[in-house]
Amino acid sequence: MSDLWRQLDQYHIAGISCALIVRSAGIILATFIIRKFAAHKIMAFFARLAKRTEVEWDDLVIEDSKPQVSQLILVFGIWSALRILPLPTEPFHLHHGIDLVSKLLIIGIFTMLALKYIRILEGELKKNAVDPDYWMDLHLIPLMSIGLKALLGITVFVIAAQTLGYSVSALVASLGIGGVAVALAAKDTLANFFGSVMVMIDKPFRIGDVIKAADFMGSVEEIGFRSTRIRTLDKTLMVVPNEKLASMNIENFTRISDTHVNMRRINFKLGLEYKASAAQMDKAVEELRAILAGHPMVSEEGRMVFFSEFADSSLNILINYFIKTGDFAEHMKIRQELNLAIMRKLADLGLSVAFPSRTVYLEQGTAEKP
Repeated sequence: MSDLWRQLDQYHIAGISCALIVRSAGIILATFIIRKFAAHKIMAFFARLAKRTEVEWDDLVIEDSKPQVSQLILVFGIWSALRILPLPTEPFHLHHGIDLVSKLLIIGIFTMLALKYIRILEGELKKNAVDPDYWMDLHLIPLMSIGLKALLGITVFVIAAQTLGYSVSALVASLGIGGVAVALAAKDTLANFFGSVMVMIDKPFRIGDVIKAADFMGSVEEIGFRSTRIRTLDKTLMVVPNEKLASMNIENFTRISDTHVNMRRINFKLGLEYKASAAQMDKAVEELRAILAGHPMVSEEGRMVFFSEFADSSLNILINYFIKTGDFAEHMKIRQELNLAIMRKLADLGLSVAFPSRTVYLEQGTAEKP
């Protein structure tokens, strides 16, 4: 065998030893064998492992990685086979050209693989974002996908430029200066953009929710990347910049209907006239507690009725309770039922609701005789 190899080494084709040609061909043949084995056997093994999990994204990762793994093995094998050959250096250095093309092909393969992974991530997030309680808002996913693709494009451009021998330090510095200038020029736009991102991540409200802030109240119609559109109670359309909205204290009335809450609080002071006796006040408190306890839509949580204070013109009874519904119209109906029941009970007890009044005492002195 060694004699045969020495004989092949003595023969040359186009100035290249036959032994090196055979060795190069052997590397290419081994590359095709390994490529087929890796693409079918190894990747099939990982695919079987992925099928055992409950999630679907790992199956997609294995399936979409097969072409790029096969291409990567092929490029690396051919590159290795050509590197051992004494190729000409004049008029063009072939080894440098092969190295350059191989590196660019490997960059392209990894770029295609990264784009596939971004697409899988986007699909997985969209599937989960259908749930309103998921941390990622559905409107934010396309923006995130564009941002990842832009970051990938910049990274690939810088790596490719360095591979081609270009200095990217001056380009990065100029981009940094240009980025600062753009950021200063578009300060308000960027503030609104990041405000919209915070609104979509924090999810203080969703489309259709009724919200209240310092100077408006209405239903959310649209959440954009610059502003949010709110239909006010007067049916006018209010456009609020997201940068301002992200820093506001927002009260969400729709979220009262959340399954773990779904209650509305009622709290007020019922003022009775001072002519009521202590026995009447004691009886009134007892009967009002019975009214609240007897209604099926009044929660036991936070239910309180107490003779709370001697006010300027009334004896005040503090009433606090929760109605077990998040629907505003139903809540008002139940509240009316309870208020009418309270009025009837007060009438039965001979008590009257006080109104603001003032008593003036006039002191009469003895007139002096002249």
